[in-house]
Amino acid sequence: MSIEANKRLVQRWWEEVWNQGNLAAIADFYAPDLVDARHAFISRTLHAFADSVVTIDDIIAEGDKVVTRYNWRAVHRRVWEVELAGLSMAVPPTNKAVWDRGIAIHRVADGKLVDNWSEWTKLELALQLGTISGTAPADSTVNG
Repeated sequence: MSIEANKRLVQRWWEEVWNQGNLAAIADFYAPDLVDARHAFISRTLHAFADSVVTIDDIIAEGDKVVTRYNWRAVHRRVWEVELAGLSMAVPPTNKAVWDRGIAIHRVADGKLVDNWSEWTKLELALQLGTISGTAPADSTVNG
């Protein structure tokens, strides 16, 4: 696939799976050996957080890799099963609107996502939900 086709694939993945909540589409996007693990994580997250909206701030591709810098907003409506600092937690619903940001790198082969590396801030979410004490940092995006 071309670099542009890889970018379109990743953009469609964010839109169809995260924004539309189409969990059945996960199998269309991922290589077969990744489907179960990705389905488990995404379904657990979308179950806990309703009204999921991902906005892509940047999308950059080179070779077989596509990088997205994104913002995510949702509402915490159900129990969030999370591991934080080595501890497994079940965070009861708070009905709070939350946001997060992250960077995801996908590797594409034969029209499928075959690797996924991402950095996002579970700590920031836990602070917003009151799971741990402290103050959630303001959006600290630095330009320059």
